[in-house]
Amino acid sequence: QQLNVISQTDIFIGVHGAGLTHVLFMKPNRCLIELTTLLWESQHHFELMASINSINYRRCLTTDGSQDTSQTIFECVKSKIDRMCSLAPVQNDAQPIFSTLPRINGSISNSSIAF
Repeated sequence: QQLNVISQTDIFIGVHGAGLTHVLFMKPNRCLIELTTLLWESQHHFELMASINSINYRRCLTTDGSQDTSQTIFECVKSKIDRMCSLAPVQNDAQPIFSTLPRINGSISNSSIAF
């Protein structure tokens, strides 16, 4: 079921983590936006996976524990989508899908939004 959803996804937004390997099952010319912190800035695994499948890749860097993190993420994602949408046609019947993995130790371990 997850692979069916991801294969129909035009824009995949997710926190740096194993869940982003789903980019390998996206159709070419779609978009991946990776949310990450400076700790993982030197890691390019998902950028490479995206390039294998001709997926447009962008990264949003945030600061751990910053009070402005949610606004920073929103502004970064909006900016990336605005720039990329002309690169990947969004289907007229596209439905937003939001899925979040269970909380671990009081924090969200990984989340993703697929459009």
